This record gives sequence, structure tokens and C-alpha cells, in this order.
Amino acid sequence: MALSDVDLRRQRGYLYTISPFDERLLTPLGYDVRPGFVITPDTAEVLYASDGTDPQHGSASFTIPAGRAVTVVTEERLYLTGKLIATLHGRSRITARGILTNPVTVDPNWNGRLILHFYNSSCEDVTVPTMAGIATLIVHSVKTKTKSKAARGATRELLREGEDRYSKKVRDEIITYLERFDDSADESQYDDDVERTSWYGRQPLAFRPFVWLWRRITRRDFGYYSKWATVFLPTVLALLTLVFTVLIWLGSS
Repeated sequence: MALSDVDLRRQRGYLYTISPFDERLLTPLGYDVRPGFVITPDTAEVLYASDGTDPQHGSASFTIPAGRAVTVVTEERLYLTGKLIATLHGRSRITARGILTNPVTVDPNWNGRLILHFYNSSCEDVTVPTMAGIATLIVHSVKTKTKSKAARGATRELLREGEDRYSKKVRDEIITYLERFDDSADESQYDDDVERTSWYGRQPLAFRPFVWLWRRITRRDFGYYSKWATVFLPTVLALLTLVFTVLIWLGSS
């Protein structure tokens, strides 16, 4: 079953995490991802880098020459729990201009950025805006949670294992780009988001409604409380259970 924009809004932080997240990129059938790093696979020429190191000095677009291909690393980092899978498809406003995009599948427990390949099959250069979505992420729920695990930094592992898909120069350029974010506040925030999403998935089913209720009442990010909540909320649950048990006992006596 595919998740709509309503489902994605409701389940963010519970079944998946995406960062940076922008409500405007939600669509009825998924979430539009943006380009973060663009490089030509043949010459390893960097066409765009979202941290401002691109040769066009923070331009709002990049150009795919006619008959040429580019490799795109998404701006967004994505974490899926074992209850979700996803597919990535090129947006029609881009594909209608002759840009071919490889379909991408995203495994359960994926944790990292996504890599796409665009090929300009037309006879004209095509300019692609960087602030708008270039592909739509469609998220699906699975009937049974998978037990497979994906290691942190899946994007880099994919690159290191992809010697038959990427040249060494391209792999090194992308990995260098990813390493620029290792100590950034955004990366730290994303790691926190992943941890609290994973933490929620590890809780017993009977405990999850209390986590959900706590988040809704406080209207705050539950992740900052995840350490002490592991003790506090089970204690509250135990006390409530005790109160209900006493009330039932008194009512029957």
C-alpha cells in the first residue's frame, strides 16, 4: 500500500525520516526530492553542489547537455524503518523534455542519500531548477516488517561497492561531497531524527500509543526526551495499569 501525503505527514518520525523536510514538496502520491550534487559520469565535472562549492556559485539550476548524462545525489537524506520500502521516479515536467531517469528502489532500513542518473535524449540542452523536485519518492508499507539491517552511511557503501557503475573519480568526488556534512548541524540533527524514529520502532506495540499521545500533547520533538522517556513513560504506563487494576478490583468486590 502506497502512502499519501496525509500518511507521510502523519508517519514522519514514526516510520521514516527525511531531512531536510519541506511541506511544499509533499504530493498526493509521495515526496519530491531535490538535487544536492550533480556530476557528469564521463568527465567527473561538478555541475552543482548544494553547499555552495559549485562552479556556478550557488546557481538555481544546472544544465544537462543534449545527448549527455549526469549523476545526481539527492539533497535529502532518507531513513526507512523495516515497515517501509520506496521507489523513485522522474517527475513528468522533466521527463517530458526528453530526460530519461533510471527507476530506483529503496530497501527497508535504508539510511542515507539517494543516487539517480539522468540522460538527455533530446537534441537540445535542458536546464533543470535545483530548488524544485526532480523526482518523486513513492513510499509503500509492507505486510510484515523485514529483519534485514542497513548500515549507517549506506550511500557511501553503495559507492564503494559500485566500481562497475561509477568511475573512481566520480566516486571520490561524491564521497568528498558527503564528507563535508559529517560534522554539520544538519547531519547531527538528521542522526537524532533517525535515532528517535528507530527508537519508536523498537517499542512494544502497547507502548507506542503513549509515545504518539505524548508527542501530540507537547507538540514538541520527542527525540530530545527519548533517553529519559525510556524510563518515564513505561513508569506512567505501569502506574495507569495499576490504577485500572485497583479500580476493577474495587468494582468487583
